[in-house]
Amino acid sequence: FGGGRWYVPALLVSLLACPAIVCFSPGYGRKYPVIFIVGLCVLGGYAGIIFNLSKTHLTWHSHTSLLALPIICAGYLFRHYKLYEKHIFRWYIAVPCFVFFYYFIIIKVYRIELSAEMIGSKYLFYPISLAGIYFIFYIASLIGKVPVLKNVFAFIGQHSFDIMAMHFLVIKAIDVIYGQLTNQLPSTIPVF
Repeated sequence: FGGGRWYVPALLVSLLACPAIVCFSPGYGRKYPVIFIVGLCVLGGYAGIIFNLSKTHLTWHSHTSLLALPIICAGYLFRHYKLYEKHIFRWYIAVPCFVFFYYFIIIKVYRIELSAEMIGSKYLFYPISLAGIYFIFYIASLIGKVPVLKNVFAFIGQHSFDIMAMHFLVIKAIDVIYGQLTNQLPSTIPVF
């Protein structure tokens, strides 16, 4: 299970780092601490890119945690300013986001896979990530209008951690079955 849940310590570190930055920022609770919070999170993200590109590994994948800081900060600001309730998701923004995302991920094949420490491009990691997030939120706003779909996706979301944790076991079980059916040596299972 450890291999399939490599992200748990990294997620925990970034989910603790961002609130710590918010709580200990000068001017916390005042009107304009946002510049300081965003600045520190962006610096953390920049450090994450440097660590990632230089193949510097920190304990608990903390270099990946740093990469996530600006995205978690964006989520904090999104929730803090109640942007979901303000209906900022529009098709005329979602379509260019999708085209941008599609162009770099599918056509240019920029791979973003944090478990393998691939970020695609140091300049495009955050724009691609934010375009993808915006498009997903737009699709979620459409799904939210259909009660049955909303309930199905809410159920999946509530169990997403379990799904993520169990996918590794299921994939390995399929590998073992396939290996038995095709007379593979047990030593080949880890390389599937």
